[in-house]
Amino acid sequence: MDSLTNEHLRGWKTRSRVSSHSTPSFATHLSVFHITKAFISPRGTISALADVTFTAFQGEFVALVGPSGCGKSTLLRLVAGLLAPDSGQIEFPGWPQPPKRRLVFQDHALFPWMTVADNVAFGLEMDGIDRTDRRQRAIAQLESMGLAGFADHYPHELSGGM
Repeated sequence: MDSLTNEHLRGWKTRSRVSSHSTPSFATHLSVFHITKAFISPRGTISALADVTFTAFQGEFVALVGPSGCGKSTLLRLVAGLLAPDSGQIEFPGWPQPPKRRLVFQDHALFPWMTVADNVAFGLEMDGIDRTDRRQRAIAQLESMGLAGFADHYPHELSGGM
């Protein structure tokens, strides 16, 4: 599979803006300059991204579309700060530091041996937050989503949309 390049993005002409009342206040534009990313495998070097450059403006809805294995998820992981590019730069103009980024995985990423509350609190545990505070914060998050009644259930006991 070829890596994602600017050649792939050249046909991308359609830009769509959402109305300002539906744009969150934290939305800002994103600039990606000459990003490259490769991975080493037993079969050699695999180029995932090759000199990718684009800008997404505030209020735009951006979709990355391409065949499986072309580098879409790699680009999203780079923008989210989960990976570092081999070269190039990712900027959030107007922000003194990159905004907190969020990423929704295409498949659920839950630990099957942990309860729903423990899964929600896992990041807090990694940040060293004490057990009682983690539990309270996890329950508050679950309450905000109408899922507090499932705090002590396990992932296999939930529906896919939960």
